[in-house]
Amino acid sequence: MTTSNILNRVAMPKISRQTRKLSYLFLFYFTLLLTLFLSFLWVSAQEPPKLLFWQINGIKHQSWQIDGIVAALDDEYYRVKEYALEQLAEYEPQDLEGVVKKPEALAKKLADTLKDEKVDPWVRSRAALALGKLGEAAQPYIPEIANILKDEQVSASVRSSAAEALGNLGEAAQPYIPEIANILKDEQVSASVRSSAAEALGNLGKADQPYILDILNILKDEQVSASVRSSAAEALGNLGEAAKPYIPDILNILKDEQVNLWVRGSAAEALGNLGKAAQPYIPDILNFLKDEKVNEYVRGSAARALGNLGEAAQPYIPDILNFLKDEKVSASIRSSAAEALGNLGEAAQPYIPDILNFLKDEKVSASVRSSAAEALGNLGEAAQPYIPNILNSLKDEKVSALVRSSAAVALGNLGEAAKPYIPEITNILKDQQVDASVRSSAAVALGKLRKLELNMVLPYSRISFSGGFGIISIPATLV
Repeated sequence: MTTSNILNRVAMPKISRQTRKLSYLFLFYFTLLLTLFLSFLWVSAQEPPKLLFWQINGIKHQSWQIDGIVAALDDEYYRVKEYALEQLAEYEPQDLEGVVKKPEALAKKLADTLKDEKVDPWVRSRAALALGKLGEAAQPYIPEIANILKDEQVSASVRSSAAEALGNLGEAAQPYIPEIANILKDEQVSASVRSSAAEALGNLGKADQPYILDILNILKDEQVSASVRSSAAEALGNLGEAAKPYIPDILNILKDEQVNLWVRGSAAEALGNLGKAAQPYIPDILNFLKDEKVNEYVRGSAARALGNLGEAAQPYIPDILNFLKDEKVSASIRSSAAEALGNLGEAAQPYIPDILNFLKDEKVSASVRSSAAEALGNLGEAAQPYIPNILNSLKDEKVSALVRSSAAVALGNLGEAAKPYIPEITNILKDQQVDASVRSSAAVALGKLRKLELNMVLPYSRISFSGGFGIISIPATLV
């Protein structure tokens, strides 16, 4: 999902999990903090001030980072514990595996927080999410997580996170699939909880097969909330071969003009996620992209679906490119077309010069140029000869911050070939006159291309003290 498409979706009634990303301003802030937090000790109130800290995606996760976050869970200051839980929940299971020194002890601590009714619901929800990332160490607590999900007295945000945690705990959580399915079907349950239950079912694999009809019925039920139906479509898209017999039903949802736009868009993307099973329906999906009477959000979702259908969609690359080129087409559709091309790999490589032209064209919408930059970053070795062009977009002060940010992201994705340009990317990070979102993207790129050093960012941050905390913040010129 490109930055531009996230912006295009803001007005939709539900924000998908994939679009719940930190803003570029916060990412820059987090980058500075990550490089610094282990330089300080966690100490008592009578000693020097504490440090609030965050981690950032794109920088290699190491045991010392996790150690600092875990240590903060025992801190006497509530806000420190709160931020630690938030950041722990952001890690993926593979980041934590083999890194957490005492996973069983951590799992118990998180489970205790989740069960504690005196704890703020937001904090309990973060504890649930973090617990779901701990794999085997969390398995003894699965019954308790399931109880939280079922408890009507518990906040909807906590129940939603409990459902998500169960969906992430794999095979060990499969015995609880009937209970998760009951939550999905229960009309008295909050839409946010039912939505998370649907997504959990989609993540629990083959064991869900007896409940596929239940998920499908939720998708088709006009009385059900759009957010729940959307999540049901998403779940079906994750169930692979088992969902194949129901592809015509999903396609009918996409075709139905009376259905909520968000649900139709999710149906399109579900088809894109079903791979080979959905390939016979590529002409139908393409027709939605071509139909000018169809809502632009649905058309954009159709374009992204084509980008996910791999080899079978390759004959239609010229059609997708034509949408990128068509100035009469909305910017959101053109952005989605660029994103699709970036996902089609080797077959799209002959069209890299065309994609580059959109990045360079000052008359083209910033969102389209942004998606073109990110597409180039996804096209690997074939895009490497164009790294100087991408770098020029990053350095050009007249170019939109959105485009420059995406150019930085693209450079970070192009790996070894972009390393000679690290000094120039570093200059962007150092330049306080550059927009904060661009600097944050430069930091992310550097985190991918090399280790981000303390002395590289320390001169560009400041420390202030308040209420017993040491808070590292970006210069005022960036706020």
